[in-house]
Amino acid sequence: MPAADSTGAHPTLSSVQEAAQPVLQALLAAGGPCSLERLHNILHKSKALSVSKVELAAILKNLVDQHQVQQAGPNYTYMHI
Repeated sequence: MPAADSTGAHPTLSSVQEAAQPVLQALLAAGGPCSLERLHNILHKSKALSVSKVELAAILKNLVDQHQVQQAGPNYTYMHI
């Protein structure tokens, strides 16, 4: 289950889906396998999405489950399919 936000509420499915688009764009911009750390930095620098690494991991897990992203290696490395 995704982590609770500062209000104690868990992200809704729609908020996870809305967050998926900037994550997918950042993965495409990375041009290949991208670590969770690097992806978090890309999103932070571009100001496309402001999420914690835990929230980003939850979004990525959702994208993997939807077969839009694959885990490309150990240590939370992902790539766009």
